[in-house]
Amino acid sequence: MTITQTKQRLISADSHVTITDESFLEHLPKKYLPAVEQVIAEQKAAVAALNMPNNRAGRNWPADGRPGDHIQEDRIKDQDTDGVEAEVLYSQSTFGFEGGVFYRLKDAETRVACFQA
Repeated sequence: MTITQTKQRLISADSHVTITDESFLEHLPKKYLPAVEQVIAEQKAAVAALNMPNNRAGRNWPADGRPGDHIQEDRIKDQDTDGVEAEVLYSQSTFGFEGGVFYRLKDAETRVACFQA
């Protein structure tokens, strides 16, 4: 009789990664900066005007504040620390989960540059 061992794999199907404005803007060609910075500023003002409570305040999860929240290499280290082999990542940023803020840009070339950045 043969004994078969199965290795359990941990895959996270609901993880979030933050795309910081700085990391996004460093990949955007400079000629698009004025229009994009304007749209981002308008989005931040609109969110601030909602006066919504911070739904992350007071939460205590192990990854809170670790660089893996927004730096790729550190994310892999976090996965190793947590024993996670793979993740489905959802982005969070000033420009929304799906980049919807960029659709407010009138120029199609600028919108494409944003999604490429």
